[in-house]
Amino acid sequence: MRLLISSTFLLLVACEPIVEEATVLGPPSSMTRFLSVASTEDCPAGGVELEYGIDQNTNGELDDDEVNGTQVVCHGTPGEKGDQGDQGDQGDQGDQGEQGEQGEQGEQGEQGE
Repeated sequence: MRLLISSTFLLLVACEPIVEEATVLGPPSSMTRFLSVASTEDCPAGGVELEYGIDQNTNGELDDDEVNGTQVVCHGTPGEKGDQGDQGDQGDQGDQGEQGEQGEQGEQGEQGE
């Protein structure tokens, strides 16, 4: 009996499960893809132009023959300016700079009394 239990345990430990990759095809879903940056005429604050459609062949991508249309999506206009933030902490002391070049000789001063 011990031999049977030991053999079964070794068999279970030594064998790794075999996992096969499978492509799961679900129902078609709606997709979008980036087409271009929207013009500033269409979107003064910036935006994008997207293509949309149904992924009929369920390959996870919107193919050219699946495109139903395009849509421009614009960013919103900038909001009001916020309040001034608090003063930040003092930064660390910077490294000493390199010695500058020798300056030109100055003019002779007046004779003292």
